[in-house]
Amino acid sequence: MSTLRYAGADFGEFCQAKTMELEPSVNGGMRCRVKLMLDARAKMDARAASALRHKLNALLAVEDGTLVLPEEPGLEYHGARVTDAKPWDELFEHGSTTIEFECADGVAYGDERTTAATEIMVNGTCKTYPTMELVATEGDSVMVLNLDGERFVNIVRTIKGGERVVM
Repeated sequence: MSTLRYAGADFGEFCQAKTMELEPSVNGGMRCRVKLMLDARAKMDARAASALRHKLNALLAVEDGTLVLPEEPGLEYHGARVTDAKPWDELFEHGSTTIEFECADGVAYGDERTTAATEIMVNGTCKTYPTMELVATEGDSVMVLNLDGERFVNIVRTIKGGERVVM
């Protein structure tokens, strides 16, 4: 179990989280259920526990945000919103609830990385194409050649030299 982040709020300060279900939805998005368990790290009286539950409920009341699931800290889902929240099952420091999220975009986005390597690991779930930058020398084209795969990209046009080319 780990922490949940939703709409910029980190729930790890107050609770532990566990993803219970993750499934694609019919509209191309994604639905998931997450169990939140209060973890106040100190004994609370009824008033303090109530204040904490109200604070957590307010953090979940955001209309639309980015969701990071506890088991996937390097991935985020965009366009997430709360569609269902069960009542807290216990009103003291060990209470828990189950929250259902609907993500309009079912793609899990990974961290953006910059590298000079020839191979790039992508942690997300969507096809990702690398971007390459170079400074062109004078000539009538710019070519990038992959000798191993016998592939190339060629841009044909007059190059003055010194232009930044992004592919």
